[in-house]
Amino acid sequence: MATAQVASRVWWRRPAVVVGAAGGLFAFVFIIRAVEIVDVEAADSLLAAPIALVAVAFGPYGGAAAGVLAAAVFAGAEAADTADLTWDEVAVRVAGFSALGVFVGAVAAALERARARFTGAFDHAPHGILLTDGDGRVSAANAALAQLLARPVDSLIGITVASLSDPLEIGQDEPQWEALQSGAILSYTVERRLLDARGHPVPVSMSVARMPTDDGIPVIVHLVDLRAQRQSEEHAAYLTDHDPLTGLFNRRRFEEELRRHLLGVHRHGPAGAVLLLDLDHFKYINDTLGHAIGDVVLRHVADRLAAVLRAGDVLARLGGDEFAILLPEAQTSEELESTANEILATVAGMHIALPTDPAEAVTAVHATASIGAALVPAFADADRLLTAADLAMYEAKDAGPGHVRIHSGDSAHAEHIRTGFAWGERIRRALAERRFELHLQPIVALAGAHEPQYEVLLRLRDGDRLWLPADFLRHAERLGLMVTIDRYVVEQAVRLLAGLPRHRRPRLEVNLSSASLAESDLSDWVADVLQRHGVLSRHLIFEITETMAITNLPLAATTVRRLRARGIGFALDDFGVGVSSFYYLRELPFDLLKIDGEFVRDLPTNRANQLIVRAMIDTAHGLGKTAVAEYVESSEVADILRLLGCDYGQGLFFGPAAPAAQVLADE
Repeated sequence: MATAQVASRVWWRRPAVVVGAAGGLFAFVFIIRAVEIVDVEAADSLLAAPIALVAVAFGPYGGAAAGVLAAAVFAGAEAADTADLTWDEVAVRVAGFSALGVFVGAVAAALERARARFTGAFDHAPHGILLTDGDGRVSAANAALAQLLARPVDSLIGITVASLSDPLEIGQDEPQWEALQSGAILSYTVERRLLDARGHPVPVSMSVARMPTDDGIPVIVHLVDLRAQRQSEEHAAYLTDHDPLTGLFNRRRFEEELRRHLLGVHRHGPAGAVLLLDLDHFKYINDTLGHAIGDVVLRHVADRLAAVLRAGDVLARLGGDEFAILLPEAQTSEELESTANEILATVAGMHIALPTDPAEAVTAVHATASIGAALVPAFADADRLLTAADLAMYEAKDAGPGHVRIHSGDSAHAEHIRTGFAWGERIRRALAERRFELHLQPIVALAGAHEPQYEVLLRLRDGDRLWLPADFLRHAERLGLMVTIDRYVVEQAVRLLAGLPRHRRPRLEVNLSSASLAESDLSDWVADVLQRHGVLSRHLIFEITETMAITNLPLAATTVRRLRARGIGFALDDFGVGVSSFYYLRELPFDLLKIDGEFVRDLPTNRANQLIVRAMIDTAHGLGKTAVAEYVESSEVADILRLLGCDYGQGLFFGPAAPAAQVLADE
């Protein structure tokens, strides 16, 4: 330790040593003055030594006491010599000696405090510090450096910094070192690898600074451990290319590998195939067993696929339950279909044990998958190839669980691809040219007065043709355009509200996709839009369809909570259609439950639906929610809903969807 090293040099400051030495000096001065070996002035000068010794050891008060004692020694020696002593002489000596003692003591105390601060900071610094002498050898090192290198402090003293460095890096900073020694620069910082006691490299940031003194040019070196930073950087680099759940390549890295393969295809001719694998009914696993179990299933599937594929094959998780495989050596459709069926058999043969309580009925699950595949043609484009495989996969899904479909240029897939790309261009052009139109359909209170409320329905104007969402949304989802469309609709809805007088602003329900719910900045973006247009959040309700697949429910729940905290309402659409209704009710905080029209249309003639709708209404009210019935198309249906206690109705009986400007002008 540096403190111990310094303390070993100041042994003479120990009280017993100081008192003994000062006493001996006082006695020596008394004797030589009393026997007139020296005169008065010389004695005064000699008395400064013990005064300074005591002042350095005991501070200003000790120096003052030593000064008084020195005056007494002077007076005693003077009296023994001549007996000619006046009180004025004694007073002058007391004042002078005491002032000298106080001054020397104060200076010594200040120096000691500075030394203590330095050694304390040196010893307890969180990073490694070492000092070198004029020859560049380590003269002091702190505990942090010893811990960093797993070496005792004593083993570091006397060696050069170069001897601690990785041999491959010795001399790399020699130009900076020479510039430092010559005074051309005062400091520099480099990154180096030092070797610990076991010879393992330790990356550090090394800051070197010179400290000029009269006896050489010592250097202070400050070393910061970079291992945690390096691990963080490596982890970040890993996540750039890998899926954090399964450890497989992610979409970005898979597309990069695919494009690299296609460069070889362009030079040497077509070879290889792309497979997209999607687990069957994975949403049901998530909804019934929970997302933690869903993650277990995904990891098992990933491990099994990695085990059965060849070394040159590329496997990735694209997101959700979708995996992608690049088979670089596939040549024919027959070979590709055989490989795909082997993969499906592997997945279907998995017995995935679940980490559940032994008392639970479900202790394992089995998974099946569907595969869409496409052979790599000459001069292939990565995006088109993935689209072809994607369309083939959806065709496999339509055929039922556990099927394989391979894209063929002569099949209906070619038309599907052309249609998909045409719709992509049409949607992007409509967004750029603002040709998406908002239509409004009224939502009416079934009893009593109500605040005007409408659902916002989207239409795409293409010349004289008005396209409905069923025509274009599936293409938007496949092309990743849903977030852009959602934000377009939200901003247009808020603009619509901002253009109305404050007392005439209705509440608008806007549909949100699962892709938007996965956007972590959605809440802040919506708040910014509302603030820019001067619209209160209470006028906005976001509608989520019960049947849509929310791939990241925890993130969606966080987004919903943040938006509701800002005063925005939420509605669950198509309530009662799928198995997720009550699961979503538990996980996501809704304000309105919209009963699906399949249960509402034939209420007058279907007793079973009457009971089901009553149960849904009671559920909504029991949870403190508002019940809204969709597809109310007659007064008879509306009357039954009133009797059942439903709060609101929506459908052709109350009014069809119409252009927003027309609806609001009629208000």
